[in-house]
Order: sequence, then structure tokens, then C-alpha cells
Amino acid sequence: MTKGFVDAQWEFPLGRAVQQKSCEGRWHHKGMPHAVELIEGNMIHGPGGRMRLLKDISGDRITVIDQGKEFVGKRTHDQIVWDDGAVWVRLPPVTTFDGHWAHKLHPEMVATVMGTKLQMADGTVTTLVPHGVDGFYILLNGEQHHAQIRGNFLYWSGGDVWIHVQSMRSEFDGRWQHKINPETVELIHRGLIHRPDGTVAKITPQGAGKFTAELSGQVLEAELVDGEISWSDGETWFAVKAPEPLNGKWSYNRDPTIVLEICGDVVKKPDGSTVKILEQTESRLFIVHAGKRLQANLHNNDLLWQDGAVWSRLEVPQPECLLPDLEGQAEVAVDGDHCDSGQEKEKEEGAQATDLLGMQEAKPSDEDFDPLKGMAEKAAPNLAEVFTASPEVETNA
Repeated sequence: MTKGFVDAQWEFPLGRAVQQKSCEGRWHHKGMPHAVELIEGNMIHGPGGRMRLLKDISGDRITVIDQGKEFVGKRTHDQIVWDDGAVWVRLPPVTTFDGHWAHKLHPEMVATVMGTKLQMADGTVTTLVPHGVDGFYILLNGEQHHAQIRGNFLYWSGGDVWIHVQSMRSEFDGRWQHKINPETVELIHRGLIHRPDGTVAKITPQGAGKFTAELSGQVLEAELVDGEISWSDGETWFAVKAPEPLNGKWSYNRDPTIVLEICGDVVKKPDGSTVKILEQTESRLFIVHAGKRLQANLHNNDLLWQDGAVWSRLEVPQPECLLPDLEGQAEVAVDGDHCDSGQEKEKEEGAQATDLLGMQEAKPSDEDFDPLKGMAEKAAPNLAEVFTASPEVETNA
């Protein structure tokens, strides 16, 4: 898979000036610099994950209910003076964490941070609350997940690691096969080389078609010419296409009126919208939704999902045999790389799929990927919600 996961991620205009809108932004209690409040929308995010709902916002005046009492604050320049005598002082906007972050183990999963907003790999947006000088936390499913920045890495409290990557894809992005050892395939994605042994090497551009990288302790020069990367040590890498064996049309839960189409790195939904594919192999399909890595296994001509949903491959019907001598010799063409249309192959055997309307919770397996390990065990969203409804955007998680 050579493309990033999210179609449109936030980009950062050069020289952008951050303008504070009324009372929104970060504030610390006067005389208590470590007590930081974040006002965003109609919420105040306080220390320790404490959240309060704003009752009213009118110009430079805000009203909040805290522990059953009403407090009114008025903004004067860079301070908010509350009617109980408390004073909050504005802090500069957060830019420390801004940028694109790829999961170390799954580099196609790229999240984006801009100010106090974190866009997950599937497009879900949540609020980032700064914690200390080099960390922050987010809330997912009611649980706090802390992250700390160290150089070009974000270390999560659950053990996951995110790597800061280039904002834009480069000409070197893709899968590359060693000429001497064809079984070895490297993945270059957003300025990083993800090696088969799990290590990651950063590439440094050296002009058009050239870069350097440290591999196995040695700094090497590389040049891209005619789809090949030639290295200064004599090695050559060839561009290879990610396998797409599952391309084609599939019926959802054996319902011929709900047809999904797998085309390369997306699944086309019946309403015309798409869901990005993280990876497809000869026998498995992976997508990401609501922070979860969801998996389906191929069994015969069915994709069996974790929640019990079943996608059945639609096959091109056999042509009617006009010559008796040729009866039984017609071959069935299965949808492949061209994603052609077809009809559903009815299957009599096997357990019937459940939860067409998405009312049954999925039961993730131990192999499921959660971008923030350490989360409380919660069921992943049902696939019916993913493919029969438009994804929701979480704004105050």
C-alpha cells in the first residue's frame, strides 16, 4: 500500500498567523502557572481532565456553571477577571505538537495535530489538552490517554510511539524491492524508511531525485532514476505495487441491495462515499475506524469481519451455454483489479451474519490494533455503521 490513510489531512499554511477568537484559548490561573484551563467552543477543559460547560458566551463575557454555582468572567485584553476575584492569564497558542504523526508499527496511519485539535487516522477529531511543558492528553471513550514529546517522537502512556513525518508525500514514497534479495521489501512513507526488521530510518532530501539515509550504521546516498533507487553501496531497489487481491464488488450480509466495492486503497460505500483501506493481503483486509484497526479474514469467497458481518464476493455470471458440447466448460470470471460489476453468488451453507443495522457491538480480537494502547476494553464500532452510514466527527471527546 503506497498511499497515506486519510485523503485530506490538515496542512499548515506558511507564515500563518494564529488569531485568538474572543475568550477561546489557553489560560493559567494568576499566581498558579501550572493550573491551565483550555476554553474551546462551549467547553472549559481544566486540570486533571475536569470539564465544565459554558452556559453563555457573549462577546468578551462568559458564564459557566461550576459545582452548581454560576460564575461570570469578563475578558480584558489578555486576562479574564471572574466575579469571585479569580484571574486567568492568557497563554500563547500551542504549536509544540503541530504536524503529522505516523504510527511506528503502522506508518500508513497518520494523525495530524494543529493547535489543540488532533485528527486521528480515520478523520475523527478530538481535543488535545496540554499537560506540562512537553505533554498533553486526550479523552477517548471517557478515558484519558497521555502523550509526551521527545524530539521527533510522541510516546503514549499505553506504550505506542508516533513519529513526526513530512507533511507532504514525496517522490520516494512507495514499496521498494531489493534487486539482490527480492523477498526484502522496504516501505518509504513521508520521509521515513520502514524496514522489514521493524527499524525506521529517516531520509534527508538532497535535491531532485536524491536523498541520503543511514542504513545499518552507514550513511548512504540514493538516487531515483526510471523507477529505481540506486544506492552508493551498489544496491538497487525496484518499485513494486502493493497487492490488491481483494479488489471487486461484495454484497453486505448477503443482501444484494447493499453492494460494497474494494478498489485499491478504498472501499466504496453504497452512498458513494469511501472508507480508506489500511492494508489488504491475499487473505485479509484492514481498515481503520474511530481509532480501531478492524480486520476481516477471507474464507472461501466470504470476508468474515470481527463483528459477525459477512461480505460475499460477487462474481460475473456464467454465460448461457448455446452449444451443448461446450456445456460445463465456461469459466467464471471473478472481479479483480478492474473492479467490474457482477452479481452475488448465493451461499447456502455457513452461519447467517447478524447486525445489519449496526445495533450489535463488535468483539475485537486480541490482534486488533488500537492506536492508543492501554485503553479500557471497549467494543469497536460495528461495520454496519462504517459502511451503511456516514462517519461521525467527534469534536468534544
